[in-house]
Amino acid sequence: MNRTPKIMVVDDDMTCRDLVTSYLSREGYDVVQAENGRLCLELLKDFTPDLLLLDVMMPELSGFDVCKILRKDEGTFHLPVVMLTALSEKMDRVTSIEVGADDFLTKPFDKTELIARVRSLLRIKFQHQQVIQASKMSAVATLANGVSHEFNNILAGIDGWAQVALSQKKEEVYLKAIEFIRKSCKKGAELVKGLQDYSTVPYDRDLHPLLTNINHVIETLLDMFRAQFESKKIELQVIYGNIPEIYTNKRGIQEVFLNIITNARDSLDNKPGKIIIETFIEDDYVAVKFSDTGTGIAPENIDKIFEPFYTTKGALGISKVPGSGLGLYISYGIIKSQGGRIEVHSHLGRGSDFTIYLLKKETL
Repeated sequence: MNRTPKIMVVDDDMTCRDLVTSYLSREGYDVVQAENGRLCLELLKDFTPDLLLLDVMMPELSGFDVCKILRKDEGTFHLPVVMLTALSEKMDRVTSIEVGADDFLTKPFDKTELIARVRSLLRIKFQHQQVIQASKMSAVATLANGVSHEFNNILAGIDGWAQVALSQKKEEVYLKAIEFIRKSCKKGAELVKGLQDYSTVPYDRDLHPLLTNINHVIETLLDMFRAQFESKKIELQVIYGNIPEIYTNKRGIQEVFLNIITNARDSLDNKPGKIIIETFIEDDYVAVKFSDTGTGIAPENIDKIFEPFYTTKGALGISKVPGSGLGLYISYGIIKSQGGRIEVHSHLGRGSDFTIYLLKKETL
């Protein structure tokens, strides 16, 4: 940790605020105080602390109300929150968790316990940031490798037909070569367009939900894979349902779909197979189901696949394709941050189904 963590203490009781500030300052933390929920929200417009200590019982806006607001904003969704409460009833503790708090302390709390909880949550937060950064680098490498592979396929095809046309010097061969070259150029243009669409908005600026056509996102990504699927004899079936546009983190969803499509391809282990993608509505969700006929996942590993650095690829898994073990971990975090979920069903040797459920938010 290269900088001093910043902590905000929100409590309408000045004595409690000063006491907590004293404890934390002695531990070397920078502490900012807010005397009520509204002031807390105002301060958060200008900066985001590393941790928020939030009193439950406050006038106007309770700690529960503030936490609900924070969890609806993508900029503060991952902000660790510890509820400070004088309430000891079980339902009040449950409510703290339901509104999105990461932990809670019952007043009067022990100084040692307070410091321990703060250290633990800050450690988790900074580890999560490190994994996010590593995953971004992994996603860029995956994208670059996929694009370069497909452009090599296109160029190899063009060069091959050009050599045939020059060697045979027949009009019908020339016409076939020109037709193939034109089709290849069209594929190349589609690939470039898909790459441009994917990288239009910088990742760190695309934090707020955008009205997104999920079917279009999938189609754009598939333009990067079609030539590769053809060369590997992978059958692709896409079933687009009549789904509405929804507000979601578009760039994050693109990264999730890229990870899952890449995993489906790799699970086939360079053998012919099939990938099926289907979109549909289920209850309050827009659902996207990715199915493959690949190697599948052993039952004992299903619960591990969303853990950081766990991989079923390379030397540690069935597939010979190397993997970082970060793709599914970050995908899970992105989907969860959107209020959605991922369900996985797999049979070893027969393939896997990954279904993503996104909240059907058509308005903000």
